[in-house]
Amino acid sequence: MPIARGSGPRTAAQRQECARSGPSPTNFGHDGALAQKSTRLRTDAESSRQNRRKAKWLNRQEFVIVGWSDPEGSRPHLGALLLGYYTDGGKLIYAGRVGTGMPVKVLADLRRRLDPLARNTSPLSVPPSRTTRFGSPLIPSRVHWVEPKLVAEITYLTWTADGLLRHTVYVGLREDKLAEEVRRALVSASAERGRL
Repeated sequence: MPIARGSGPRTAAQRQECARSGPSPTNFGHDGALAQKSTRLRTDAESSRQNRRKAKWLNRQEFVIVGWSDPEGSRPHLGALLLGYYTDGGKLIYAGRVGTGMPVKVLADLRRRLDPLARNTSPLSVPPSRTTRFGSPLIPSRVHWVEPKLVAEITYLTWTADGLLRHTVYVGLREDKLAEEVRRALVSASAERGRL
């Protein structure tokens, strides 16, 4: 029978977070779990890569689509979706982009929906940074802005220190939610500290 082992809250902040929101691995600053084959035990002489796998815990949230980038290579229709969220004060803030999780049929459908929403200027309250520690820089001449009407559901690993999403995957459109209702989900500080 497989045995699950883990660590509990080690710091006062982690214990407080558990008391507030309930025990969760992300409250301890963990971003995943290690799984070992249950058919046999690993010896110290064996490589841990042979028998172990890491599973990442992903966050899931909706974001407003604020634009798209040009496709590159053989990819048709669009490159990546540019994402944002609203603050309680009504400002639309850039959250990053997503380019994975969209087969050709979905790319075509998204482009068909985005073309009528095209606009010449950014809908964002503050222009996005052209540089980032992660991924390629955003090139303004390759960006097409849209009216912030469509909402996409996205999975992501974490937020960077400069407020951008990391390791994003497109899940689908949320036609049941208005763009103006989209807010950045609050993630515990202890969870975010341990993730990057």
